[in-house]
Amino acid sequence: MHLSGYAHEPGRHCGSTSLRNLSSYYDWGLSEAESFGLASGLGFTYLHISDSPYRIFLGRPLWMESAFFANCDIPHIEREGQEKADAWDAVETAIDADKPVMAFVDLFYLEYYGTDTHFAPHIVLLVGYDEESVTISDSEFSEVQTVSREDFEQAWTSQAMVPLSRRYIVVTDPEPRASLEDAGRHAIQTTVAYMQNPDTSPWPLGDVSATHGLAGIHEFAAELPEFTALGELAEVTWTARFAYQMVERRGTGGGSFRRLYAGFLDSVADVLPEISTSHGERMHEIADDWTAVGAKFKTASRAENEAELREQFGEISDDVADLAAKEDALIAALSDALSE
Repeated sequence: MHLSGYAHEPGRHCGSTSLRNLSSYYDWGLSEAESFGLASGLGFTYLHISDSPYRIFLGRPLWMESAFFANCDIPHIEREGQEKADAWDAVETAIDADKPVMAFVDLFYLEYYGTDTHFAPHIVLLVGYDEESVTISDSEFSEVQTVSREDFEQAWTSQAMVPLSRRYIVVTDPEPRASLEDAGRHAIQTTVAYMQNPDTSPWPLGDVSATHGLAGIHEFAAELPEFTALGELAEVTWTARFAYQMVERRGTGGGSFRRLYAGFLDSVADVLPEISTSHGERMHEIADDWTAVGAKFKTASRAENEAELREQFGEISDDVADLAAKEDALIAALSDALSE
């Protein structure tokens, strides 16, 4: 069974691409950048991994897909933790009704990636199934992919990075109840509140130990000079390489997701009088600065000794601290604009 009329398109970020593809399927008329912004996608999650030399961060909140449906007021169901049989029955029922299923997985178990690195949550759309396999619309590939149910079940329930438990979202009524203006304003308000005070988030911050929002960027900057003491040189240079990937690759859209959010601010300035073109321009500059930081992490990943790595991490720490200050100022400016 496969969805009728579903057109797969790759994109820059897994979550916003999945939302954009849903937009195309349901005729919402949204670009990927607009989908990302309406999902309150700008964020920062600095993960605390105990007893490990590795440090990982994400430039987005863990709940952005849930926020999209809330901000746009689109009726949907979201489930997590169901028994295996119930979850698979829900997938089949949705696809039988021509409804894509958004699923949250660890791409390590998806054979078509061929990777030995865990990465979660990775967001895909399930658009077909048979008795032995499921068909996946994945942002990283130009064509849909097929994996066995066994492999997908492992990806869907991985505990390796962020604990997963068969989480999925299905649209129940494809007609958004919020206007683009109202959805955009609410999405920015949600982003501002989360970045300044993550504990006010209406969604769980995830079953992980982490520092979120602007505080996470500041903490990340402050701890960077100490990264060289976390483990052996090879382990710490791996962390630097992964940091580069988390800024520029792995579906970030470039600039640690900031380039996607800049595109959203550019677009929403046409419908929200509170938002000026200067807000988008400032976010584009921040995205460029993050890209420069990513390049320095890539260089640091090639360090040949601890002294060289320590010097490079010190420089990156200063750059990230500057970025944190710029993001503080822009988020405050967005808050002021919406409160006027």
